[in-house]
This record gives sequence, C-alpha cells and structure tokens, in this order.
Amino acid sequence: MHEFLSLHDADQIAEEAAEPTVHPGLAHLALGVLRHPGDTLSGILAHPIDRYAIVLAAGGGIYWALNFAIYRAGGEAMRLPVLLAAVLLAGIPLGIAYLYAAAILINWAGEILGGQPERRRIRMAFALAGVPGIVALVLVGI
Repeated sequence: MHEFLSLHDADQIAEEAAEPTVHPGLAHLALGVLRHPGDTLSGILAHPIDRYAIVLAAGGGIYWALNFAIYRAGGEAMRLPVLLAAVLLAGIPLGIAYLYAAAILINWAGEILGGQPERRRIRMAFALAGVPGIVALVLVGI
C-alpha cells in the first residue's frame, strides 16, 4: 500500500489546485442535486470543489448531531440554546472528520481493488450524498 501522501499525490493536489474551476454556488448545487441529480453529479464530480464538500459535510454533521440529540432525548437534559450550541460544536467538526476519514478508507479500498480513485471526487460524492438530509433538516427538522 502506498504511503499516506506520496510525492505523486502532492503533485496531483498542486495540479488540481491550479486548475481554474467555475463555482456554480452552493444553493445552485443543492437545487441541482434535487432537480437534476445525474447532470449535477457528473458536472461537480468532473471538477470537485473542496470548499463545497467541507460546507456540505459540516451541514451533514449538524444534521446527524441533531438526530442523535433527538434520539437521546437531549432536550430534557439541557436547555434549548445549550443543546443547539452542543449540536453545532459537535456536528461541524465530526461531519468534516467523517468526510475525510471515509474518503481515505474508500480510497484505500479502491487501490486494493485495482482502481485509481481520487480523494477529492470521493469527498465530493460523500458530501453531495448528504444534501437531501440537509434539505430535510431545513424544511422539516427545524
């Protein structure tokens, strides 16, 4: 298995960072995933944007932290402002950490199976998979 970050990976990261990318906007991206998922996914996976993946992963972390708080009946143990602060303080870093950890594991599995996965695309796919949950949180959960 390759080292965690080889020189080839560093060169590839530098090349990807130097590529000019068109930023469609996060709201446009979320609506595109809901309205035309195939076109949106193929376009964003062709040119993944790390900032969008991080923001969506943070939103997904908040979604799961809020679900966990509801499941554990956290509202009875804490006041609402404290509970919401705890959800934000725990959800954001855990969502981002999950994004990177899952991308590393999927990347390793892909390499073992003979593929050539790219972590940026894996992270973007994971982040986009959470868009329906984030929309449900905004429309129904809050």
